[in-house]
Amino acid sequence: MKINNWLMGLLVLVLIFGGIGGSIAFNLWNTEGGGSGQGSGDSRVPVTFKVGEFAGEYNPADIRGSYSFGHISELWEIPLTELGTAFGLGAIENLADFRCNDLEAAYANLEEDVEIGTDSVRVFVALYTGLPYLLSDTTYLPQPAVDILKAKAKLVEEQIVFLDSHSVDITGIQIGVSVTSPKSQQNMKHQ
Repeated sequence: MKINNWLMGLLVLVLIFGGIGGSIAFNLWNTEGGGSGQGSGDSRVPVTFKVGEFAGEYNPADIRGSYSFGHISELWEIPLTELGTAFGLGAIENLADFRCNDLEAAYANLEEDVEIGTDSVRVFVALYTGLPYLLSDTTYLPQPAVDILKAKAKLVEEQIVFLDSHSVDITGIQIGVSVTSPKSQQNMKHQ
């Protein structure tokens, strides 16, 4: 069977615009937020819970490594100083620009199978705000984060047990400027 050129062109147009129209109809078409570019983290908008008790609230599971602590502080209304204290970042000059993925580099020398990173921030934000989040056995929090959560969050027994078994003593670990925002890294290269 042969297909005429004009029919093939029409078929391609229908598939392209039909696909776009279908994705819009099913609310799958999204032209905002997300992305992993080097632009400002403040332009990203995390997904929200769609149904239930927390409908309309930002979902901590959508926190990305590129999110800055300033962005997280603003979106989930957690004081920036508490985020800094929780993750042992008191020596960081511009905490608002510190990104979640910088935590992995900052705590790269922890014992094997223990990682503090973006998922640690997700857990902290979820427990601090009382939002739902599935806890993972591979996620650890610095002891100061555990202390803050126990003092300020409304935790259930299961969460307390998790925190007790997934805390890391970060006493004596120095977080250097080299793991801060890309701007700081660029400034260091020029010095």
